[in-house]
Amino acid sequence: MAVNVEMWKREIIERLQLDNRFMAFATDADDMVYGGSVVHIPQSAGPTPTIVNNSTYPLTVVQRGDTDITYALDRFSKQPVLITDIDKAELSYDKMQSVIDEQLGSLLDDVGTWMLYRWALSIPNTTAFRVATSSATTRPAGAAGATGTRKRATEADIIAMKAAFDAANVPMKDRYFVLCASHYNDLLSDTNLKNYFQNIVNIKDGDIPALHGFKFIQRNLTIRVASGGTVKAPDAANATDDNEASVAFAKGSVEKATGTVDIFENLNRAEYQGDIVSFLIRNGGRRRRNDNAGVGLLVDG
Repeated sequence: MAVNVEMWKREIIERLQLDNRFMAFATDADDMVYGGSVVHIPQSAGPTPTIVNNSTYPLTVVQRGDTDITYALDRFSKQPVLITDIDKAELSYDKMQSVIDEQLGSLLDDVGTWMLYRWALSIPNTTAFRVATSSATTRPAGAAGATGTRKRATEADIIAMKAAFDAANVPMKDRYFVLCASHYNDLLSDTNLKNYFQNIVNIKDGDIPALHGFKFIQRNLTIRVASGGTVKAPDAANATDDNEASVAFAKGSVEKATGTVDIFENLNRAEYQGDIVSFLIRNGGRRRRNDNAGVGLLVDG
């Protein structure tokens, strides 16, 4: 009996959103995906000037110089998985869920981390949208492979990011901050926020819902920034002087798109006494403004 492909696809897509809930707050470009792998967005060059009280004919004919925005979606996959009892995988939701948890958990983490990377890539190191953590106290470096200590994140750092968004006239509504665990915990321990947190923090779950206009989302895997300021690709080698970075964004300033979600299967493989299944997800995104407004990085100082 073959795998119920549509059931598995639906489960993967639902898990993609649950495991990366910050993506739900980005502008959705799924309808602009062509062939399951490329985003193609026609973009107007802007309206032509209005003619007022014209007295000369014929009117001058102009052609609107539209442009296209095109980018390829990243391909995400893991090694194929062997299911030795395909009937139970078909009939048992629990077994299907187990396979997805084991084989797709890290894959879906990778999808979210690469999305943050695409949003943060090439934000200039000198812009106001780059804020360094500034506490006088330090903690151990949190980036994988990093050594030494880094300055803690503070309320002042969140205010600095707010000021950058305000100065760029980014709408106050729908601002979000995807905080790495280190920065999230820094804020929880910020003594200046003690009284405020007593009223709004869910102590049981350690949840900070919002601060200075940003809705907070904690994510254990965010992005890393090299000591020179370059945003590192998620698959780049670790370095001892890497810094963790959290990503702030406004909904209208970032975009995400999901393309092909495929399940591949090789049934009744005698040498394995079972069936082989593998998964493929195409996903990607970008910053939507050329001036980088509405996307910021909070980087370990």
